[in-house]
Amino acid sequence: MLCSSFGKTLAPGFRIGWTARAPVRTGAPSEVCQHDRHSRVAAESARDFLRDGGYDHHLRSIRRAYQNLMHLFSQAIVRHFPEGTRCSRRREA
Repeated sequence: MLCSSFGKTLAPGFRIGWTARAPVRTGAPSEVCQHDRHSRVAAESARDFLRDGGYDHHLRSIRRAYQNLMHLFSQAIVRHFPEGTRCSRRREA
């Protein structure tokens, strides 16, 4: 079983996570779990967001935004750090 949360990618304040049964498949998690009774609405909202494809769209958007930020930071490092400073960029497979 694989377990994780949406804290870094969706909303840290939701405090909800997910589980997937083996074998892990791509796509939406099997279950959206609530941390406590106060997070029921957040868990239901996340479940609907996943089911309707909003999360996939959200991930594509934030990946583009982070890629642009990385490019801007790399340019700033080259411009403002001492000569000879290099930026290494990790590329996804």
